[in-house]
Amino acid sequence: ALEIYCLLIAVLGMIIIEVNVPQIAYFAGRLDKPGYLRAALRTYGSLEYLQGVAPPGAGIFGVDNCSRALAPNPLQFHCALCPPAGCDPHHLTGYVKSYQSRYFIVPESIAAMSTDLDIGQPSTRIYHDDYFSVYELR
Repeated sequence: ALEIYCLLIAVLGMIIIEVNVPQIAYFAGRLDKPGYLRAALRTYGSLEYLQGVAPPGAGIFGVDNCSRALAPNPLQFHCALCPPAGCDPHHLTGYVKSYQSRYFIVPESIAAMSTDLDIGQPSTRIYHDDYFSVYELR
C-alpha cells in the first residue's frame, strides 16, 4: 500500500509538471492537431498562415520565432532571438538582406511600436495576431 501511495504521488507530480491544459483538451478530442498547436505555441499562428500563403522556396526570417519544423519551407527558414534588452534594428536589416527573405516575422510588441517597420526595403503587413506580425517584403 505504501508503494502504491508513493507511485500515485510521483505520477501526480509528473502530470503537474509535464501536462498542460491544451494537451488535456487534445487528448479529450476537443482540439485537433492545429488547434492544439495554436493553443500551446505562440509561434504557430504566424507559421500556419504562411503555410497557406508562402510559395515553395520562399525565404522566411523570424525574430523570436524559431519554430523551423513548423515553417512551410524549413530549409529557407532563418531566425534570430532578441536579447532581453531588445533587438538592434541594424542587425535585423542585415539578416533579412543576407538571407534574401520574402517574409519577415516579428513580435507584435515590435510591430506595434512602428507603423512602418524599417527593414531596409518596402514591406506590407499581411498577418498579425496577439503575438506576431508577418510582413511580405517587395
